[in-house]
Formats: sequence, structure tokens, C-alpha cells
Amino acid sequence: MGKYTVVIAEDETLILKNLASMVETECGGWEVAARAVNGREAMDYVEKLRPHLLITDIRMPRADGLEILRFIRENRLATVSVIVTSFDYFNYAREALRYGARDYLLKPVTQAQLKRSLNEVRLFLEGREDPLSPSPEHDGKAFSLDTALAGSACRFPPGFSRYVLFLVHCGNFVFSSGGEHDGDPFSCTEDFARIAESLASDGGKIWMSKRRGNRYWYGLLGCSGGDFANEFIMKFHEAVNRKECPVSVAAGELREKETPAGLAGNLLRRMRHNGVFGRGICLTEDLSAGASMQEFFNECVIYGEKLSGALRPGNIPSLHLVLGDMAGYWREKGFPSEAILNIVKYQYLSAGRELGAPLRVDWEDSFDRAFSQSPSWEKLHDALLEIFIGLFSDRETAGRAEDMMKMIDKYIRDHYAGHITNQTLSKRFGFVPSYISRLFREYKGVSPGEYLTQVRVAKAIELIVHAKNINVCDVARAVGFSDPGYFSRLFRQETGMLPTEYREFSEK
Repeated sequence: MGKYTVVIAEDETLILKNLASMVETECGGWEVAARAVNGREAMDYVEKLRPHLLITDIRMPRADGLEILRFIRENRLATVSVIVTSFDYFNYAREALRYGARDYLLKPVTQAQLKRSLNEVRLFLEGREDPLSPSPEHDGKAFSLDTALAGSACRFPPGFSRYVLFLVHCGNFVFSSGGEHDGDPFSCTEDFARIAESLASDGGKIWMSKRRGNRYWYGLLGCSGGDFANEFIMKFHEAVNRKECPVSVAAGELREKETPAGLAGNLLRRMRHNGVFGRGICLTEDLSAGASMQEFFNECVIYGEKLSGALRPGNIPSLHLVLGDMAGYWREKGFPSEAILNIVKYQYLSAGRELGAPLRVDWEDSFDRAFSQSPSWEKLHDALLEIFIGLFSDRETAGRAEDMMKMIDKYIRDHYAGHITNQTLSKRFGFVPSYISRLFREYKGVSPGEYLTQVRVAKAIELIVHAKNINVCDVARAVGFSDPGYFSRLFRQETGMLPTEYREFSEK
């Protein structure tokens, strides 16, 4: 078909203009049919133009976004809706999802956010255009779930009264492109298919899709009883979930005139809205925000103030602690990853404005990658710390970093015989390990580990030359090496001679 139409409702003129511009210039396949500056005007446009999509602010004069969503539902209009909101009204956005909103976007809306959301809406609309219906013409062997998920016209295999589509996602939800990382316990569809087929063998049939996107698959269960379907989903999630790589499952029954493609988009949306970092979840029905989410927003305001307090004087160790406390709180409560991601972006923007600091061009992608690719809470904390450190101006950062590198230099020279790693330095000085390594290399031309080796070899040379009664094994232990053989190899790499050869050379 041609372009999809969209009505945009926003009472702030500049934001309305920017949204319309991004839709038409950056998001191909969409056409702005009308712009509304209040809720009543938006309802009039939706009723008259019947657009494919409505993008609306939550808080507007004459009628708010929730009233517009109720109007669309009560009048049985086919218009899909996406909510735009600020942090102050974030809880309303969660409520809007219960009224049928496909997505919510946190202000200020970026091109990447809008493009991702419109792509998902387009997939939903495309899937809705070709409803499936049961047909005796197919015996089940000709049915292809991949074909159905692509939105192509096809029909259900016969023999079952219920069809349940389920989404299987490995690891943390991928908010960015290129979110793959090694270590997934299931590397191919056959692993899931084998488990699913075994569980469904007593009363159903399974069709699995090929791997789709980043780390996720779809499966279709044909069966005859609701209890069997519910029990299958729970047992399947229990069988595939792994502590080392959490696996989440979202499931929904295909209803009359609903397509696999449309339901697949809905399941993916639910997974994105409700997925929990570092934990496998099982979604069999829509979840809504409760009192705990209000607690989440209240606590985030407090943590936002603490972040600002650490950022204003450039207190990196304090920033390290605040982010650590905040991540620990998120982890304990198990809040949805997307809610955390949106809040931390808001905190970053607020801190940037308060400091008057220029934001990185890829700041939003940096947060998306952190939540998508970090394999643990500890790594997520490190990634967020490095992003927030980037808010400091170049001159201030350079001055503080140089002072800190001098302190690290002295610490290595004073404690060379002890156990020193990037993690040791991180805990002591409050820098992310990767950040320490990069800054120290700029400061000394070598990594902290390479510099530690140089210091140890220099101290070893002093002992070899001036303490001739100490054997090589004791020299190795005195400068921090428990393995004399390893010490000798490193010594040779640095000096071109073994320790014994160096002693003989020095005596000539």
C-alpha cells in the first residue's frame, strides 16, 4: 500500500513542529495528515480522517491523551496510538498502555526513538491487513510460521481449536542494534524446538520460526485445551530459563481476525515494556503499573538529586557510589528495564542541562547499548558511570583525570609487590576499569598492567644488581610474582636477558 497516515497532537508548538518534521523526513512511509494543538481537536481529526496512527501528548488542554484513547476505543476506531510524555507524567503513560496504546515515548523524543516506534507500528499494521482463518486445505506440513510472521497470506493448519503464539528471548532485551554477545546457552532454533515438541507431544503440535532479530524466536502451539496451553507455556519457560543467560517468554492466543504478524508485534512490545534486566520472565497476560512503580518514580527523583550533587563538583568517587546504590535498588525491586532505561536517560539530560555540558552525539545509543549488551549488573554500572563521566567538560575532565592518573602511578610504584588489577584500581579510585585503562595509556603510553610489569622489573633489577645473596626465586616473590618461571619470561621480554644472565652481565 501507499504511505500510512498519522495525526500528531501536541500543545507545545515547537515540539509539534519537530515531531511532524521527523515523521515526514526521517521515517519513510508515513504522511502527517493533520496537527492538533488540543485534545478535542485531535478527537475531531481522528474521527474525520481515520488515520492509521495517532501520536499524542499525555497532558493537553480540553482533553488529555487518556481521554483520546478512550474515545478511540469507545467508537471502535482502527487508529493505533503512541503516547508522548515527560518524566512527571510517566506513570500516566503506563496506564495508557492498558487503554490500547502501542508505545510510549519519553520527552525529548529523539529520531532513534521515533523511528523505532514507527517501524514497530508499521509491522503491526502490515500484519493486520491479511487475517488468517482455519482451512481444511492444509494438513499442517505446508504451514510455515516464518511465512505467517512475514504477513503473507496463509492459513492455519487444521485439527486444533486453539493457537497460541509465544516469543522466546535470550538474555536482556535488545534496545539497540548489534546487541549480540557471546555465551547464549541456546544458539539455534532446534534447541527450543526440541524442548517445545517434547512438552507438547501429549496434546499439541509445535511450529518454530527461524531466529529473528537479536536473540529471539517465535513458536506456535496448536492445541485443544486452555489448561494445556497455559501449562505448556509455564513448563517451557522453566525448561529453557538459565541463570547464566536468562530466557524470557511472552505468549498470547490468536483471536478471530488476528494475524500471527500482528500478535508477534504485540508480544515483542510487551517484552520490551516488561522485561527485567538480568532475569528471565514469563508473560502470559498484560502487566500494568502498580504501587511499586510509583515508588520507583519517587526513588528516582531522590537518586536524580544525588546524581546532580555528585556531578556538580565533579566528584567521580561519589558518582560511582550513587550509581552503584541506584543499580542495587533497581536490581532488588526487579523493575522493568525499559522504565529504568527511560528514567536514566532523563536523569542524564537533566544533569547535562544543569551543568551546561554538551551531550555526546550518540548519547542515546550509548544507553541503549549499555542495557542491551551488559552481561551483568556490575558491567551495566560500569557502562553507565563512563557515560555520566562524559558530562564533564573536556578541560575539567582532563585536569581531574591527570591528577587521578598521578595518584594511580604513585599507588602502583608504592604497592607493586601486591595484587593490582584494573578492578583493584577501579574500587580504590572510583573509575570504570576500561576508563582507567584508556586514560592511563594516554598518560603513560602503556596500560596499568604493562606499567606494573615495568615497575616490577625495574625493582627486580635493583635487587639482582645490589643484593647478590638473594636468589632469583626470592627476587620474583619480592617484586610480586608467585611463579619464578613466569617472572623470568617477563624479565627476558623487558630486558632481553634472563635474570641469571643479567646478574652475570652486571658483575663484569
